[in-house]
Amino acid sequence: MKLISAGIEIKPILTSLFLLLLAPFILTVEARKKPAWVTNHGRSEKYSQTRYLTGFGQAHDITPDSQQIALDNARASLSQQVLVKINNTISNHQADDGQNLSQQFSSVTHSSSALQVMGLKELVYVNDSRKNPRSYALVYILRHELAQLYQAKLKTLTSEIRQIIQLAENNKAQKQMALRYYCQTLPLFEQLTESQTILLSVSATQALADLANQELEELPPLPTKNEINGQIQQLALHSLDSLDDVAGAIMFQFLQQFDPEGKQTLVQPFFYQDTRLTAQISRYLKQLLESKWGNSVQAGSQFQARSVQYTREMAVSAGAEYIINGSYWEQGEEIKVLALCRQLQTGQVKASANVEFNRRILTPGQSLKPQNFEQAMAQQMAFAQQAIESNQLRLEVWTDRGKDALLYSQGELMTVYLRSNQPCHVRLLYILANGQKTLLVDNLKINAESINQALVINELLDIDFECSSPFGAEMLIAVGRNRPFDGLESREQNGYLFIEVDDPSQLASLTRGTRGFKRRKREDPTIEQTEAKLIITTVPFNF
Repeated sequence: MKLISAGIEIKPILTSLFLLLLAPFILTVEARKKPAWVTNHGRSEKYSQTRYLTGFGQAHDITPDSQQIALDNARASLSQQVLVKINNTISNHQADDGQNLSQQFSSVTHSSSALQVMGLKELVYVNDSRKNPRSYALVYILRHELAQLYQAKLKTLTSEIRQIIQLAENNKAQKQMALRYYCQTLPLFEQLTESQTILLSVSATQALADLANQELEELPPLPTKNEINGQIQQLALHSLDSLDDVAGAIMFQFLQQFDPEGKQTLVQPFFYQDTRLTAQISRYLKQLLESKWGNSVQAGSQFQARSVQYTREMAVSAGAEYIINGSYWEQGEEIKVLALCRQLQTGQVKASANVEFNRRILTPGQSLKPQNFEQAMAQQMAFAQQAIESNQLRLEVWTDRGKDALLYSQGELMTVYLRSNQPCHVRLLYILANGQKTLLVDNLKINAESINQALVINELLDIDFECSSPFGAEMLIAVGRNRPFDGLESREQNGYLFIEVDDPSQLASLTRGTRGFKRRKREDPTIEQTEAKLIITTVPFNF
């Protein structure tokens, strides 16, 4: 039976970040006794959190490929810690300052899988158990060493930006040349932002501005990226009368910075501000940029991530060498689009663009936000509060289009994947665009034979996800526990289970099964629970 009112329609299935500079220090350990960092899932006295920045990863099997996946997961874990720090810093600022910081650091926070930290050392431990062979990885660096590396990086970037700006100033009479020089500073500003972000992760006490400007006080102030963008806008003199003109202006700025000829590129939907939501304007921008790029590729429908770097692996599997993503921001009557082109192999920003236009050029079908934006944000915030995380149990969920900027148009099908690193029980809740909450499955058991394997939810539950009206923001929440969940009260309709709770916080608590959970966990410290979620936007196809 079809659930007609769903944005992602559920029906019975018909057929069964900047240049990577890693220290080449990889030690494979095959000792009888596990190192403390393996036993404690990345934590140990030797690599204490006060002195080191660390990332922990693991993978099934002990092959060289599995060891590489464990290392990729460890790097992603360390990058995620950096991103959590910058997001917390931004959220602690006042509304206006917070939005300014969000814009400044959006290229980092919206490209989490591309953020790569230089100077990391690596350890790999393999457990050749016949029943459960596994590879474990730890990436680490002393915090003071990291600070020194990135202080030097800041100085170098600042000097390069200053020199290029001077060349632009010296050639103001030749507008095209001056414009090219100004544009060439943009990817350097992005690298500067990444360096500031990573510096922030070094200290828990210093403010962002203090860390960003450390040891640079003796130099004259550097023009801001906004000031450079102002110069670019004056020299470019583009007339922006449609979204096609906006896409053309983005490509024009990209072309001033590098030559994309022959470069296979994946274009992702752009985010709305600092949310994980997209809208119809994202689909239009994506398609316009693809047509202007000429060598764009599409994500394959059979994509399955091996590591937690979903976006990067999706792009590589599609044959892409570069990826374009970004965000767009409302500023009164003006809309600002921030776009980024990044090389996948190195993580280096190759081009950056900043284009502003008046909202009057948008057609009624080019909406900026999902129709249910307020409701969706309230639900997201509720699930962001008091999230339960385990040091041992890890649950992952992603789609055939990765995990970020998920946008599906009317009639398109979505494949959902699930993976756990340990045997567990899983609860899956889907929140539809119209506000309905359906319990897809409760106490789905993942056995030892299925750990670290990509499980296809569509096949496990014998359902298909098809995009249909009403459209808007939707969410899939997966909660995993190494013990069965208590029963969850629901109402059955047409073969589906619905949760009749409107309060977002209450729904989050019920989905997590937290009633009495903390007490039981104190009594039995072996209980582990974790969760993962997907934010999906559905839009009509009305070209």
